[in-house]
Amino acid sequence: EPLKMLRQYRKNIGRRVEVLQQDGVKKEGTLVQVEDTGITLEEIRGKNKNKSLIQTTILFSQIKHTKVCVVF
Repeated sequence: EPLKMLRQYRKNIGRRVEVLQQDGVKKEGTLVQVEDTGITLEEIRGKNKNKSLIQTTILFSQIKHTKVCVVF
């Protein structure tokens, strides 16, 4: 079930989420910060030794929907 309200985003800080943007781009990462205008995701890029953490800020106006990923 997608996140819709600001309080739902705040409740899920620290969890893994998948964001579908208005332009069709999917981003997956850890929800790090929630502000009134948007969210900040922390994504892992690269493999093995070349891994790096990248923080991406996405405005709520750019988000189509956000879902919490279930990790086992």
